[in-house]
Amino acid sequence: STVALRAGGILGIALGEVNVSGNQNLAESVTLSDAGSGNLVSMVGGICGYTNTDPVTFTGNINKADVTATTSVKNKELLAGGILGYVRGSLTSTGNANFGDVSAVNASGSNSNAYAGGIVGTFKMAEGNTAQLKEDKSFGHISSSSARAGLLIGTSSYDGYGAITATDCV
Repeated sequence: STVALRAGGILGIALGEVNVSGNQNLAESVTLSDAGSGNLVSMVGGICGYTNTDPVTFTGNINKADVTATTSVKNKELLAGGILGYVRGSLTSTGNANFGDVSAVNASGSNSNAYAGGIVGTFKMAEGNTAQLKEDKSFGHISSSSARAGLLIGTSSYDGYGAITATDCV
């Protein structure tokens, strides 16, 4: 079985009806580091580390913390996002701002499974899910030891068909 570690500046895990708006994380950092040898997945976000529900709405949240997911265990999955570490389900993200640096680093030299995004680390879509990002902003440095980093979304994967749109994002 998979053991998941989740951390967020405001919420570690958000389930059920998810509508998060107007929050500010003013901390210096949100960090999730593991050195365990189990089947671990680390999910960390400036506002929320993990959500697995539909729909997910994030509006007007601000993250100023540096967001970091690290491990020294080969091929462990790391998901880091300035606003959301991991999202599964339809996402509406409007007017969120990330000012922190975001990094996902596997110190073992592994070149896989490290995802970093200025807004979302990993967005996983089931059939019919969509992601709509509007007026989101990310100003921090985004980095990943697996070269899977994006200013808005680090990576997206599909269990069916879906669409991602970004409008007026910075």
